[in-house]
Amino acid sequence: MRRFWPCAVVLGLLAVEGVRGAQKFATYPDITNRTFIGDYINAHNDHRSEVQPPASNMLYMSFDLGLAKIARAWGRKCIFGHNPNRKVHPEIKYQPFGENIWRGSASSQPFDAAAAINAFYSEVQYYTYDDHTCSKVCGHYTQVVWADSYKVGCAIVFCSRATDGERNILHFVCNYAPAGNYRGVRPYKRGSSCSKCPEGDTCPNQLCRNSEREKERNENYKRWNPPYDFHITCDESCIAVAVLRPLLMFIAFAVVYYLKLRYPGLNLKH
Repeated sequence: MRRFWPCAVVLGLLAVEGVRGAQKFATYPDITNRTFIGDYINAHNDHRSEVQPPASNMLYMSFDLGLAKIARAWGRKCIFGHNPNRKVHPEIKYQPFGENIWRGSASSQPFDAAAAINAFYSEVQYYTYDDHTCSKVCGHYTQVVWADSYKVGCAIVFCSRATDGERNILHFVCNYAPAGNYRGVRPYKRGSSCSKCPEGDTCPNQLCRNSEREKERNENYKRWNPPYDFHITCDESCIAVAVLRPLLMFIAFAVVYYLKLRYPGLNLKH
């Protein structure tokens, strides 16, 4: 039994160090977290409703699980660059999709999705609507306010080591459908708010709204994943089994080992 205790101590220390390592950074929300979704949906629509000059055809942007799954799968590759495969969405009308990527350092603070969207939108300072010119980088801004992009799905992913060597990095990926940023085309049409909305739309907060267009079809993608997403997913019950089963087996082995040492003549066979 004396030889057993050093092993138990080592395992305990490893577990403690693992917990300490995990505590260094915040826990980041999954793609289905409704607070997370609400934060970036609201941030997008707030910016879309306040464009100058005003937009006559700006559609309200709503959540799409398929786009969020694609964003998560690409983010997990820890590549700070755009996804080259923009036609993996199961619905043809969402092919190709647009994409924005934000990168930042991981910390113990909760991730602020709205702040990342604000960073995309801040490129408005380099864009001139009248002559459709950009003095620096504007593509993130123009995708955020692309009038015809009415679906979005985002994911925040922690990368302990990115492909470019950066450590403890966050990649926030947002995918948009239908895609925006077509060369030579302005992101929206100038005019009185909602004056060129599709027929039957309403106009709260200067955005064209339609309940059918905004409907979430999550059931369509519940069992679907992008073809390049090889990440093993595990819910709470799966994690419990994965952790408890080997732990219980280890405890059972330790008990049997102890009993054999304490009672050499004991027969444990049924």
